[in-house]
Parts: sequence; C-alpha cells; structure tokens
Amino acid sequence: KDKEKEVIGMIDYYTGSKQERLVNLILEDGNYATEEQREKLQNQLIKATDNSNLYKGIVSFDNDWITQTIRIRDLEKLIATEVMPKFLKRCGFVDMKKMRYFFSMHGNTNHLHLHLGFAELKPNHINRDGKILYRRLGMITEEEKNYFKNELLIAIERNSVMKHMLVETNKDIDELKTYFNPNDKNFILKDIKDIRLEEKIIKLGFLINEYREDKDGKKVKYGSIKNNELGKEIKKITAEIKKELFYNKGSELYKQQSKVKEDLKKLNNYYDELNKQNHIESKIKNNKLVSSKSDYIDSYIHNAIINHALFRTNRLQNIVKTKNTKDKITLDDLLQELAFEKSKNYK
Repeated sequence: KDKEKEVIGMIDYYTGSKQERLVNLILEDGNYATEEQREKLQNQLIKATDNSNLYKGIVSFDNDWITQTIRIRDLEKLIATEVMPKFLKRCGFVDMKKMRYFFSMHGNTNHLHLHLGFAELKPNHINRDGKILYRRLGMITEEEKNYFKNELLIAIERNSVMKHMLVETNKDIDELKTYFNPNDKNFILKDIKDIRLEEKIIKLGFLINEYREDKDGKKVKYGSIKNNELGKEIKKITAEIKKELFYNKGSELYKQQSKVKEDLKKLNNYYDELNKQNHIESKIKNNKLVSSKSDYIDSYIHNAIINHALFRTNRLQNIVKTKNTKDKITLDDLLQELAFEKSKNYK
C-alpha cells in the first residue's frame, strides 16, 4: 500500500490530480500520455516496485536560454527519444523495452524544470560480473546526473548553434574524403611518383593478401585487423603511408586536413564552454561528438589506403603472372615489376 501511494502521489505531483491534470506526462515515444496510458503506467510501476527501485530526478533550465534555443515541444521529444535512452544505457540498463520512463515539464517556479522517473519492469541492469539483475543502487550518482546534463545540452545545441557548425564540419570532411576516393579527380594515391612510397604500398598489399588467406579471402577492414604480428605490421605500414601522404604542408591535402582539424577544434572548444557554463566537470564529460568524427576520418583514410594497396598489388601480381611460370609470386617479384613499370614512365 505504501508503494502504491508513493507511485500515485508521484504521478499526481508530476501532472496534477485526476480532477486537475494541469501538466502533461510525456512517455517514451515523446507523446503525451492519455488517461488510459497513465493508468497503465501507474499499474506497471506499482508492480515493478516489488523488486525495482523507483528513480526520480529533476533538471532545471535557464528560461531565457531555453526559450531562445528550442521550442518546448521539440525539447520534450528530444528528451524522450534521444537523451533518456542514452542516459539509461549509461546507468547500466540494457534493454529499453524492460524499462518504463516518463517526465513532465513544470513552469511553476522561476526556472522551467522537468521531473523525471524510471523503473525496471524486469531485471535489466548489468553488474560488474556481467550478469543481468535488478539495479540495487537506489540513487542516481553524480556522474550519471552530469552525463544526463551533458547529453541534454548537446542534444539541444545540435538544434541551434552546433547544427550550423556541424554542417560546415561535415562539408569539410566530405571534401577531405575526395582525396581518398578512387573515383574522384582528387584521389591522392593515383600515379604516385615517389618510388619508396609505392614500394610501401605494394608491401602493404602483399601483407594484406597474406592476412586474407587466414580469413578465407574475405574483405579486410582496418578496424577489424587483429593485433597479432602480421596485423601490427599492416597497421604500422598503413600509418607510415598516411604520414607521408600528409607530409607536404603546402599540398591541398594538408590544407584540407588542417581545415577539418580547425573545425573539430572549434567544436571541441564550444563543447568545453558549454560544460563550464553548465557546471559539468571535465573529468565526467563524455565528448563523443568530436572524437567520433576524428575516428571516422581516420577509419576512412586507413581503409582507403589498404583498399588501394590491395588493388595496386593485385594488378601487379596479374602482370607478373603473365610473365612468370612460378607457383608463388614473391614480394621481390612485385617490387621488381614495380621498378620496371616506373622506369618505363621516366623514359
């Protein structure tokens, strides 16, 4: 009975009593709860609290900032569909279908604020041993609170200032990618004049073919390459090739990379400033936005290099096979053919 009173009292506080219903209750899909949905939620929570904690929280906003930055209805949908699922995952909950979460927006104080609540319908929290159990910690930790604020802030800013910054950043990233697209006129790996660099590319392709033999000839993605001896050598040579491609500070490629780095720096600085303004500690903040873009660029370039190395090596291999009756083509055979090919070009 006490738990039932707690649940009913909480939802009445969030929305107003049945006679009043002053405030809407927002559910997981971002829509307002009907009376029937409200009753269902209430019954589920009463049953859930036999085993689960009933978590509550409150987040307040600066009225001037929030009203200038985003429409309240858009904010409600953003919290329900983007921020809450990320937050609950951060708290260690695994399956959103085994959760109920809800919130309401209140404007009865000097600051607009939201009241939120959530509970597990079934065991849904992963513990340190990797087992799925009910979460026993009854409080939302400071780290989790800060993560919620951080994700909420980023989600809101994406709809305003950050949206414009991201458009410019993505545009510059797309331009950088053209230098590693074999179908684009900017393709940097086409017709390389440096024989030493070409030799590295051929060696890389030769090693990737060797690596593929253990994978039944399947396509190799840079991120999935193992850290065994062969894998480490492939990664080492790929990194060396990348470094040499960006070595010339006067090249258009280097200039485009610098633009992207400056874009990401601006994003990062803006992000840090938001954290300071909203009192989110730097050791707690989780800036995935900038790091994910950096990782994406690195991945795209690395994969472009290994794909080209494989293409270039296989092309040379086919030429050597037409001239040679050996059962197995060696790396030296390929490098000799490369030297012969280059010598023809320089005549």
